[in-house]
Amino acid sequence: MATTRNTHFATIVYPESAPSDWIEKLEEQHIQALISPLHDKDINKEGNPKKPHYHVILIFESLKSPKQVTEIIEIFGGVGTIPLHSLGAYSRYLCHIDDPEKAQYSKEDVKEISGANYKECCRQNGEKEKEDEANLIELTQIILDKRITYFHEVADLIIKEHSDLFSALKTNSYYIHSVIMSLATQTEKERNLKL
Repeated sequence: MATTRNTHFATIVYPESAPSDWIEKLEEQHIQALISPLHDKDINKEGNPKKPHYHVILIFESLKSPKQVTEIIEIFGGVGTIPLHSLGAYSRYLCHIDDPEKAQYSKEDVKEISGANYKECCRQNGEKEKEDEANLIELTQIILDKRITYFHEVADLIIKEHSDLFSALKTNSYYIHSVIMSLATQTEKERNLKL
């Protein structure tokens, strides 16, 4: 049987059986991780309350075997080693975002460890692409409205007034440069026609 290596794993932590400093033990591993709010309102199929627990996602930068991950999980008292098929879907499960019939938990209560970003992990089904496209459209509109004809002017404006669009500028610099050059050429033609 082949070992399933993965970069994303989940486990469950029961406060009653985990070390009291389990979060600190996890932080000491210097692994990106997300910890759900305490699931203390979950109900099983029979209608009885489940034992309070946390869902934990471990995010690795390289492939790990379940055995390697289990060794880490045991350090902080997690139960089970679950390779994830979808980081986005399981991240959303931390608060039952896509399960309205289950108890709902606050996204603000998700704990991010070692640089993990809950919002980024939750993105799925093209949400990031749609947001990136909207940012690029907004950036293009700013250039056209202000008739900016130098790249450094765009960079200066974005840094000072629209820092949320900096990523769009950085990742689409060729496109932005083309828009600016086209606008500069048009502006020069209009100036020559007036002479």
